[in-house]
Amino acid sequence: MTAMEYAEKLIADKERDKTVFDNSQRNLIVNFAYKLDDRAATEELANNLAAAAVAAENTEEINRLMWEAEEKIEKSAGWHDRSFGNARIWVSER
Repeated sequence: MTAMEYAEKLIADKERDKTVFDNSQRNLIVNFAYKLDDRAATEELANNLAAAAVAAENTEEINRLMWEAEEKIEKSAGWHDRSFGNARIWVSER
């Protein structure tokens, strides 16, 4: 089973009884699995997003989790965060 297939199975298992994730969260989980190829980290992301969604739709926590996952995806692709005051840019090592 590929990382993406594993992510899709995680999503399906979490949503067996009801919809838990929105489309952007589903896409993020699958993209995270594809880019990082780390089942444990993907499962942790899916579990944390599901828990935040169930806990009275904690949007602040969901946004934080999604931002952190996106940051890990970008860093795995060779991009690094450079912050200057309020400005933030991503610099590639390529």
